[in-house]
Amino acid sequence: MAKTLTLSFPWGSWAALGLAFILAAVGASSARSAELAGSEWRPTQIGELRLGEEAGIFLRFAADGRVNGHGGCNGFFGSYELSNDTLTFSRMGVTQMACPEEIMGREQAFFAALGKVKSFVRDGTVLVLSDDSGNEVARFQQTDWD
Repeated sequence: MAKTLTLSFPWGSWAALGLAFILAAVGASSARSAELAGSEWRPTQIGELRLGEEAGIFLRFAADGRVNGHGGCNGFFGSYELSNDTLTFSRMGVTQMACPEEIMGREQAFFAALGKVKSFVRDGTVLVLSDDSGNEVARFQQTDWD
């Protein structure tokens, strides 16, 4: 036979409702964080620059808060943090390979865009990264299917 647990709050039902709201918000935040964990993305647009798959640029979000990928010429790595709709990258590092100017230009635009990111919106397999004014800095297509 299943047992039912009943909680009684001496400070009233409003406090219980507040606690329920806080617990729901924490659960929503955790679900929001899981929204990018384990996913891989390819930019389709950085600012006004449109990109195809041949650019070789991608971004991976690990479940442990690490991020890595490839800028088209150089590999990169670092950390990311999600809180509600806020996304920030930190402790970023990059290899130091040299490539043709066109590739380096795309890569520099990509890294500059990542440096401006303050928020994100995910709509299925599309990820839009925006700056602190809400301006889109990059748009991505998901490349994995988890």
